Amino acid sequence: MSVVERWAGNGMPVRREVRYVETTVNELNEWLEGEQSGKPAHVVTDETDLGAELKGARVRTTKEVASPALETLHALQYSSTS
Repeated sequence: MSVVERWAGNGMPVRREVRYVETTVNELNEWLEGEQSGKPAHVVTDETDLGAELKGARVRTTKEVASPALETLHALQYSSTS
């Protein structure tokens, strides 16, 4: 079994064309969105602004990490004042 056959078997929208693998950016983006459980994901193309993508990912990650930490801090502050 080839890697492409395994990918296709797992639902990735790829097609083997002799020695090459074919798909479209839209097909991969749709597949990635379903695989990421609602988290933003997309295929990078030549037109993609990688700086903006990295900045956005950093902001999202910071928010994801900060939110539980703030909840814990608030809980600790509340329990120490009670």
